[in-house]
Amino acid sequence: MNKSPIFHQSLFAGTASKMQVNLWDECTDAFDEKQYLKSFHLLMDYINPELRKKYGNAEGTNFKIPHGSIIVNIAIDKETFNVSAPFLEVNKQAAVPLLRQICSLNFTELDLAQIYLHENRLDFDFSCKMSETNPYKIYYLLQEICSTGDKYDDEYVTQFSATRLYEPIVTPFPADKAETAYQTIQKIIKDALEYAAFFESKRYFGQAWDVIGMAMRQIDYYAHPQGQILNDLRRAVSDMNADRPTPEVVAEAKTFLQSWQEMDKAAFVADLYDVEIFVPTKRRSSLQNIQENMEKLYERAGKGVQGGNQMQAAVDMLFNFYNIYYHNNVQDDIHFLLVDTFEKASGKSWEEAATVLYKALTKIMEGELDAPKKSGRFSRMFGKN
Repeated sequence: MNKSPIFHQSLFAGTASKMQVNLWDECTDAFDEKQYLKSFHLLMDYINPELRKKYGNAEGTNFKIPHGSIIVNIAIDKETFNVSAPFLEVNKQAAVPLLRQICSLNFTELDLAQIYLHENRLDFDFSCKMSETNPYKIYYLLQEICSTGDKYDDEYVTQFSATRLYEPIVTPFPADKAETAYQTIQKIIKDALEYAAFFESKRYFGQAWDVIGMAMRQIDYYAHPQGQILNDLRRAVSDMNADRPTPEVVAEAKTFLQSWQEMDKAAFVADLYDVEIFVPTKRRSSLQNIQENMEKLYERAGKGVQGGNQMQAAVDMLFNFYNIYYHNNVQDDIHFLLVDTFEKASGKSWEEAATVLYKALTKIMEGELDAPKKSGRFSRMFGKN
């Protein structure tokens, strides 16, 4: 345990957001000028400039846009704006507990859309006048439908034997890629558990927490799991922030990772695939936001590196660097820097790793980012997925 964890290059290209931020002011200006259809078209282009051509009709008044395991239908006429998303068919034997969950969603996680029961099927529905399609409101509406629908359909299919009303458009990993992904994830888990055991033996429970949390984020970075695997991962990440003694939290998180070691391979691999995304669930990264979130880390890491506590500093920085990916679609210049840093720090002594990581952190904090290179050994980061 005298060397830093091994880095595994993501199976996906860079995660930079497709959002066209320069269009937002045009979008809101068009709404203020009562050009409501134009405003919505600009909102779609702001989210992803490929959407209208790929999923809309020629007039731009009807759209069928996939997001994960749901599809969002948008219908527009001169007066009204309508959104619907087929969700689930209810299993009558488990109807009561499922409908209780749906009621809870309607009162807690959904602010604009609602889930309605139509005979034996559940659908997201929303309607308003075109004059009420403020871009902020519509973006939030689409985001909550996408995130809620894609998350809970997997859970409710598993828990209540519900049936999806829409078969998701997914591209399963080829057999060789799936096998590589599975074996690499198992190695990430095995290494993390060994590091955690080492830190716990030294009573370094903070570092044990970091390496377990880092492994979860590293898996997300590496394989982008979907379906119930992703839901379970997100819940485990959230549970690690519980207000309980750190050793208890670490023990529970280790048990979660161990359950993935014991899980049937075929069931695990079934949730490894490429999928269409409408409204991203992760934020679009910005240098300013990342700098603000890294301020305390920069101070801690500096003291650790200069004070001879390189192991603690390196683990802290690695956790926080993977955490950037967990919460953000990372822009190319920061992605370029972080992947280069991960590779240079991989398997090095704690002293070497801490030095490399702190140098990268300093570049981020000082805004000294190089333009992404699209040739040589980094070309794979910017090619096709």
